[in-house]
Formats: sequence, structure tokens, C-alpha cells
Amino acid sequence: MKIKVWGTQVRIVHIVILLLATAALCRAELITIGLTAVVTDVDDESNWLQGQIQTGNTITGYYTYDFATPDTNPEIDVGLYQHHLSPCGVSLSLPSFVFSTDYNNVQFNIGITNNLSGDPLDVYSFRSYNNLSIADSIPIHEISWQLYDYTGIAFSNTDLPTIAPILSDFQYDYLYISGGQKSEARPFEFLITGHVTYVQVVPEPATVSMVVLGILLISRKSKKG
Repeated sequence: MKIKVWGTQVRIVHIVILLLATAALCRAELITIGLTAVVTDVDDESNWLQGQIQTGNTITGYYTYDFATPDTNPEIDVGLYQHHLSPCGVSLSLPSFVFSTDYNNVQFNIGITNNLSGDPLDVYSFRSYNNLSIADSIPIHEISWQLYDYTGIAFSNTDLPTIAPILSDFQYDYLYISGGQKSEARPFEFLITGHVTYVQVVPEPATVSMVVLGILLISRKSKKG
């Protein structure tokens, strides 16, 4: 009986692996990177955020890009990958607010610089220009992250990577969110800056579902045995 159950488990595992491989092939172009960061400064003289975001707050979120997107920059040391379709973009959560790309009007770019102008400088960045307003009416102008490697060893080319950036390869990182609308009553916009502490590639939802399904099937078969 145990041998039969084990055999059943093995067959189910093979099926799950096949399904995972199929899902990966169907969605291999999409890369989602999860991140965690800490707020290092909040500049909000016009009180757009009403004091709800403070230095030390945790930022969590993710960004998605299409690995198949072509490089639109003709320069050999700079790659620019422009995204205009959902689900590409970024979403970052902080206390009381979510700062997110407008997925109905995506303008999200990934930039890769390798030895800029012959100098040992590598840069990794993303920028989202069309973003959802917060509190229904406060515009968000830009959500951006920039990583700088002043040794020039982080990249060997300007190809769009399929893995999360290796934070230890960079000596400086700058995550920021800018927003607000200057007026006579509120003459200043706001700027939130942060430092990214953790990044990791996130599996696609379809892949996660396949894994969970496989575990459930194996568990059910084991109980019957």
C-alpha cells in the first residue's frame, strides 16, 4: 500500500512539474520583483500626508516589467526599456497610503547603465510617471528607484536582467515618491525618500497556484493511502 501511495505521489509531482513548466513558458517574459524598504526622510511642508508617514516606516511592494521589451536607447552604454501596458508598473504600500502606477495608463521605464561614458559607473533604475492619485485628489508625479555602483562591476552589459538586483553590488540606492500640487494655499509638493533593504523575484500567481494545487493533491492521496 505504501508503495502504491508513493508511486501516486511521484506521478502527481511529475504532473505538477509539467504544469509549472508550462506556466513558466507562457509567462516567462514577465518579471516581478518584491521589495522592502525603510523611509529615510519625509519632506512635506504643505502637509499633504497629514503626518501619517514618518522616518523609519516600512515600505513594502513590488514592480513588474516585461523581459521581452526592446531597448529604445541607441547608446551602447545605456539601456532604456519603456513599458506602456498592464501589469507592468510599481505598487508601494506605506501607512495609510498605497502609491501605485495607473495600470490603465502605464508609463513605466527600466534603465540599465553599464560603464557610463567609459567611466566605472553602473546604474539600475525604474521610474513610473503615470500614477494613481492618493486620497482621491492628490497627484503622484513620480515613483522611482535608483541604484549606483561606482566600481562598474554590477553589470557587464545593458541587457534587461531576469533576476532581482544584487543590493551588495551597489554603494548607493535612492527610492523616492513625489507628489502634491503647488498652489497659493499649498506652495510645496512632498517628497518621500527611502532605502531598499531587500529584493526578491516573486513567482507569478499562476505558478503559485500550481504549487498549492500539487501539494493539496499529494496530501489528499497520502491520507487515502
